[in-house]
Amino acid sequence: MPETAFAPVVPIPVQGEALVPSASFIRPFQRHYFSRSPERPNYRARSYDFPGVPALMPLTRAFLDTCAATETDDYRYLFTLLGSELANNAIRHSLSGRGLAMIDALATDWGDNGNAEYRTVWLYLAYDLAESDWNTAALN
Repeated sequence: MPETAFAPVVPIPVQGEALVPSASFIRPFQRHYFSRSPERPNYRARSYDFPGVPALMPLTRAFLDTCAATETDDYRYLFTLLGSELANNAIRHSLSGRGLAMIDALATDWGDNGNAEYRTVWLYLAYDLAESDWNTAALN
């Protein structure tokens, strides 16, 4: 039998691990945006411009999870899921429709700026989830 040469095994990063140092693009006064815990009691509005790099998706999820840290577990999970899916579609310009269909069904409202060169996406999820199909999906 002929011998086969195998390529060296490259370790796969653990899910949730960013491969770039966060200090290279997160300003010190914004570190609390990624803590996954509530902070600043009267602070509600927060936004962050992420570079369009797939390796930063774990930090995007941490940011979203922190934004919803004071809400219920269902809301927090759904907000993080929809936001990260929207960010992923913006990065990859996915034409599959699967992720965007999920966002359309479960988010209260969402959209983008329509600029393919510098895409900005947003979503709104009502705190009570009353207008979301999430409540009916959980019952089935």
